[in-house]
Amino acid sequence: MVNMLIALCLVFLNVIGVVFGVVITDLFTVQTGTDPGTCDAGQVTTLNNWVTESYDSVVVALAAVQYYNENSVRGNNVRQAMFTYFKIPNRITATVKTLVASVNSDLTVLQEFFNGDIDNVNPARAYLFCDSEWLIEQDPEEQAYDFQGNPVVDSEG
Repeated sequence: MVNMLIALCLVFLNVIGVVFGVVITDLFTVQTGTDPGTCDAGQVTTLNNWVTESYDSVVVALAAVQYYNENSVRGNNVRQAMFTYFKIPNRITATVKTLVASVNSDLTVLQEFFNGDIDNVNPARAYLFCDSEWLIEQDPEEQAYDFQGNPVVDSEG
């Protein structure tokens, strides 16, 4: 019975991954190639796997948090996990309920980020690099340039 449940969970997670369909470049600007700081195909594949695994983890955690107050084995397991990951005490009090609601809120924001539902996060301005070799120390007075050699304009003044 347990093996069947595990198998169903894995199938469910795989379905979510397929339906989810977001890749790392939907969330961040990632330059590919062989230049310093760029990511090769293997690294991009790894990043895409991490995005899917992270999203799956958020979905499972959001579903589990709903059972925190349940007086059952499942509820106890969720409370133990909340203590392990967030040091939230394994008891139901008003303070603890506030902490659990905060974790739920944070997980919801993560899910919204993965779904592209956060308006102020622009992937064109969020860069992800696969190493730090692209860093070149410059004088603070010098003009900054993007990866294509174009001057970077500070749109915020």
